[in-house]
Amino acid sequence: MKFESKVPANREGREVADPFPVVHRLFTFAKENTDERSSDRYYEPVENAVVQDAIPLPSEFSLLVAQYPGEYFVAYFEDRADDYYAPGTRCKEVLLSTSPKKHQSDTRLREILFREYAPKEGKGNVIYMTVMESVNEALVVDLNEGEEIRPYGRMEREYEISAVGTRSLKRQEYQRLDEGIFDWGGISKRVRWLRKMHVEVEGKSTVMTHKDTYLVGLLERGGSEGSLEVEIEMRTRETGAQEITIGIGLLATTDGKEIFSDPNAGVHILEKKSSSRIETIDQMDILKQDPNYVALLERPIDKEKLLAMVVSKIDALKADWDKRGTIFSSTSVPDVSHVTPRLTQAQD
Repeated sequence: MKFESKVPANREGREVADPFPVVHRLFTFAKENTDERSSDRYYEPVENAVVQDAIPLPSEFSLLVAQYPGEYFVAYFEDRADDYYAPGTRCKEVLLSTSPKKHQSDTRLREILFREYAPKEGKGNVIYMTVMESVNEALVVDLNEGEEIRPYGRMEREYEISAVGTRSLKRQEYQRLDEGIFDWGGISKRVRWLRKMHVEVEGKSTVMTHKDTYLVGLLERGGSEGSLEVEIEMRTRETGAQEITIGIGLLATTDGKEIFSDPNAGVHILEKKSSSRIETIDQMDILKQDPNYVALLERPIDKEKLLAMVVSKIDALKADWDKRGTIFSSTSVPDVSHVTPRLTQAQD
């Protein structure tokens, strides 16, 4: 099969070398060997999947995944470069995966996405490569569903590759979902804990967002007796100065009531009360059960302790995201006896 890449021209109209020949040949191969439903077939539940031969990645493209060894399949190709698509999304992309179907098994899954934006998007002559890894993909349920879940973890890193081959990290994300049975006031309750972290470069600043979501007393029909969301945004400027905004409660960072502010230290804490009619557990009582948030409850606020708290949250998520078993069976959570009321794991 003959591969041809579009060769750009300079201002004088003369052809210049294609800086991404292998990626462009991959685009051509994927376009010719997949169809417009390939993406749907890759993501659909395994029990509903249409039987179709997987497309192994040819060896001529092994250079693209040399840093991430494994057996890969071409999952799908999408051409969204037309004006029909919304500005900011117009691109061509191809997804490689270590599994023919995303939800086929619980073994560690790696996906690598190559994306090239249309010239009208103004991204420049670059390729974006996103590396995604996850565990326990075979049975992923919605956060608020009542049925029991297995642990789930995901990591994502996006790189920008320049025309001269340099690679820079633009964005990274981590996610972890766990569930366990805990004692709350003498009653065993199911508790679900979702953690998410997003780090992205914005101009000359790096913005890190970490979010904890707790559901206490999960109900069979969905929902819970109590819930809490804590979102931490830390902005690190080029000078090294850091600003921390912490929101307690859903959307508290956007419209919450300010309960603490120290502009000189760059610390702001906001709270928004839950308006749920079915929840009977106060969100601040839930907050007190995470010993890592002790620094958030102290007055006056100590910024150094807050920074240490944020770092510990980040380190814990990076260490836990790819564990296939629940983290609640480990002893990594410190025993802080002065945090009351206590939420302790129920014994089997």
